[in-house]
Amino acid sequence: MKLTTKAIETIKKHTRTKNRLALALDCSGFTVERWIKENEEGEEDNSLTKAVALDIIMEETKLPIEEILDREQINAPLK
Repeated sequence: MKLTTKAIETIKKHTRTKNRLALALDCSGFTVERWIKENEEGEEDNSLTKAVALDIIMEETKLPIEEILDREQINAPLK
């Protein structure tokens, strides 16, 4: 799964969100930044779509899940 452009842009503006994600996912802030970049480049299945990360993103950004996860990815058939 991928995050939407709106979610990524919102996360990029909030250092607190990135720091909370790094703590929850036991990684560095640089790793979170890399995952954001990879998501923007179209790569899928990064840790920003894990349940714990999505909970933090929803809490921090106040975006509903429908505006966080890319809808095309949600409805895509399984491989």
